[in-house]
Amino acid sequence: MKDDKYITFKREEWNKLRDHARLHDMGAFRTMSTMEGGQLDDAFVIRSQDRFAEAALNAYISALLTTSEIMKELPFGKLERERIMALCDRLERIADVAAQRSMEAHGAKRLPT
Repeated sequence: MKDDKYITFKREEWNKLRDHARLHDMGAFRTMSTMEGGQLDDAFVIRSQDRFAEAALNAYISALLTTSEIMKELPFGKLERERIMALCDRLERIADVAAQRSMEAHGAKRLPT
């Protein structure tokens, strides 16, 4: 399953692309330099080939679904209930994506590098 919201590069590959753009396409280089300001400092990548990915993703899925279940049981007013249900739907969609990644990681043998 591909993520429609984010794209990930290895730092080394990004630097090679940026250096190539600097030499051959100054407009692309400026665009890439601007994009670097939008990098996420709070993101963490778990590669499906990592031996520990399946377990880590399953723990994340469990936390998301447990949170959703608990929130659905809390007493909220009608307006708050709509917001909470929308949040629960989002948590469950994230859990679905993580479950797909967990299946991809099943049986991975590679240690993180």
